[in-house]
Amino acid sequence: MLNSVALYNLSQNTAASVSIQTGLKAIGRPCAVVLDNGIDSNTKKYAATKELLYQLLCFGLYFAIIPVFNRGAYNIAKKMYKDNTLFKLFDSPKSFREFHKLPAEQKMPNVRELAKEKNIDLLKKSDDTFKKEESLVNGSLEMGALVGSIVGLSIFAPMITNPLIRPVLEKMGLNKDKSSDKKGNVEKK
Repeated sequence: MLNSVALYNLSQNTAASVSIQTGLKAIGRPCAVVLDNGIDSNTKKYAATKELLYQLLCFGLYFAIIPVFNRGAYNIAKKMYKDNTLFKLFDSPKSFREFHKLPAEQKMPNVRELAKEKNIDLLKKSDDTFKKEESLVNGSLEMGALVGSIVGLSIFAPMITNPLIRPVLEKMGLNKDKSSDKKGNVEKK
């Protein structure tokens, strides 16, 4: 299983790695809070629900922001590497991703067919050149996903989720003030 091509591809995909990590946090952190016997039950409910909501909102925010950063990185790289044939053949990150997922033996026939449709000359390009160009395009998309995850989860997520979570918790009847006295000390049962 560790030699699986699918597992390797998954580990090389920034979006998949961040999604798995956020999903595990959404499950693991609330479970850790609930299993902590040193906390009273009201505080457990509040903290576990707050963490679950935060991670789920981060998950949604991440999937909303990644396409924007992928598109931006793709367009920047397309302008920087005008000679790259794959940027000429694929108009969007999505169409390139579909090509990138193809088995190796199907990629060159696919490239030749697209080049004929778009009247692009491939005579001077070798298979090795296409592999390097494919790595460059894929790298630009991964860079977009990486920058998007850093900006999205480090900057935007706290700014967006913190004002949303407290009203939701209050609507659910999980108010932090119920488990604390006026001085901020937690009640102990």
